[in-house]
Amino acid sequence: MANIPLHLLLLLHFSFAVRCQLIRKLSLINCSWPCPDESDMCVITKAGGNCQQQTDNDWLLTTRRKAPVYTGPTVTIYLQPCLPAPFPELPPFKENMTLKQGQSVIDWPSGTIHRPLDQYLGNCGHGLYCSFTGVDSNSPVCRQRFDHGAFCVSSNQCLSSYCHDNICHPKTDIISKDNRTTDTMSDNQDSSYSAPETSRKTVIILGSIFGAVGVLACAAICYLLYRCHYRQKQVTTNNEISIPIQKLSVVSSNNIVSQSTLKEEQFVTDFLHEDTQLQHSVSNNTAVSTNTLTYFTPNGHQPKKPPV
Repeated sequence: MANIPLHLLLLLHFSFAVRCQLIRKLSLINCSWPCPDESDMCVITKAGGNCQQQTDNDWLLTTRRKAPVYTGPTVTIYLQPCLPAPFPELPPFKENMTLKQGQSVIDWPSGTIHRPLDQYLGNCGHGLYCSFTGVDSNSPVCRQRFDHGAFCVSSNQCLSSYCHDNICHPKTDIISKDNRTTDTMSDNQDSSYSAPETSRKTVIILGSIFGAVGVLACAAICYLLYRCHYRQKQVTTNNEISIPIQKLSVVSSNNIVSQSTLKEEQFVTDFLHEDTQLQHSVSNNTAVSTNTLTYFTPNGHQPKKPPV
């Protein structure tokens, strides 16, 4: 390796860098999240991806938007052999394909801008990356990550986990196409890979909240409508009951007035009748007295009857 000219090493290194600029495409994978059997996980191997029981040394694809994660031990020593992440060739997805149970369509190769699935992803620890391209293609080893401003071909090679235009940049700085530097674009760019998963959870949460609020609102409206209907019905019933009572009161009052009037008329009639009888009796008595009265003179002679 020492006899290889430096410019040849750089040329080989750059040639393999071109391979790392992988084009993401829709591919078919025999995994789903979660798997049909919830005890299984999506395990990535050189042959592909499948839902199966995981072991202690597997590469797991925990979500369709991120690179696989190794479940085994990590290598923390510089230039020690490493285990590269498997990079299977998945079948491309076509519009006329029908998905079976346990199958999904994903962007492949998966990964985020800070941790892509490429030839520099392996089980190396912090500050190291797994190199298995160029001179390390036959024996992958852990190498030191590069500092800001160093030449890079993958974000997995940079200490900041961000490589742009073959230069390591700070993680908080992402240079856009118009050469403007922002502090928040990295988070936005990173979330663009995992947005569907996050947005799906957000939609579910918001849907649950709005659904609960909608149910409560409907219940409140139904209750108010019922109360209004009940009050209106109660007022109508009270009116229907009060009308017969008023009629009955009027009838009763009329009966009382009629009875009082009859009594007064009867009293007047009786009084007039008694007065007539009294006058008739007085007149009769007067007549009788008149007929039976005899006048005598001082001489003892009976005078003539006075004219009536």
